[in-house]
This record gives sequence, C-alpha cells and structure tokens, in this order.
Amino acid sequence: MTFRYIVHPGYVRSKNDGDKHWIGFHEICRLYRVNPRECVNAGIPNYTNLGLRLTPLYPNENGDYSLPENEDKK
Repeated sequence: MTFRYIVHPGYVRSKNDGDKHWIGFHEICRLYRVNPRECVNAGIPNYTNLGLRLTPLYPNENGDYSLPENEDKK
C-alpha cells in the first residue's frame, strides 16, 4: 500500500463546551474516512519527513472533515 496522507494529531477547541480536546492519529483517520495504512503519523516522536508529497490532514475546529477535491477522486 502507498502512503497518501500525513496525519497531524493535535488539539481543537470544542464549539459545544469551549474546552480543548486532543484528536489523535486514528481519530483523524476515522473522521476523514481514510485507511490508516495509507497515512504517516506526524505525531510520533521519531517522525521524519520521508520526502513524500502527502496530503496533510489536521484536526478541524469547524468539523469539516471532507478531503480536498482532488483527493476524493483518487
């Protein structure tokens, strides 16, 4: 399987309660509906950019977890 995405775990502020919540690697994959096997986890301690041109995926405060237009058709 080929890597297509680079996942950046992080915090988002909830619109419901105003608290900050950690969104991890697997949760981001689930929200974007992508296979974790196609993803590089940028949140691991020994992460290095492998020189790959990957689509970045981040936690999103507005709740929109749709992939960029060109990624939906791959």
